Amino acid sequence: MKPFLIFIGLFLSVFSLADDVKKDVKPEDYLKITSVKAATIQPGKPGEAIITAKVYPGMHVQANPASKPNLIATALTVTSKEGLEVKTPTYPEGKPYRLKDSSEDISCYEDEFQIRVPIGTGVASKLGKVELDASLRFQACNDKTCFFPQKREMKIPVQIVVKK
Repeated sequence: MKPFLIFIGLFLSVFSLADDVKKDVKPEDYLKITSVKAATIQPGKPGEAIITAKVYPGMHVQANPASKPNLIATALTVTSKEGLEVKTPTYPEGKPYRLKDSSEDISCYEDEFQIRVPIGTGVASKLGKVELDASLRFQACNDKTCFFPQKREMKIPVQIVVKK
């Protein structure tokens, strides 16, 4: 009977390990940019682009601002172009998250979140389409480990239109 129980234990361990391997997530899956809503603006008036990101289930990224100085906040950097004024992005409020064996909550983003980017233009700006280069830096973590920081590059379309 004892050898049979040992066999069953080993059998279940192997399948448990195989199941863990299937759950491994590739770094490129930790966070995906799911949409970039273009900013449509009129010369001399502000507009807004909206970046939507999705965090892999069971993972989180640090909010902006981060809860502690040693944590890496999620941060969007947008390169401005002549005639456009990119203002400081607006980040959503983080949700409390408590790591295992911790007595404190940290502020994080899970699931889906949006970052808003205010964009302005001068009165004499040229009409038409422009693309702004942007980069989202983040550090993904699960309940046990934080991974190396990563970046997601994107283009933010801006349409400058005449007033109707």
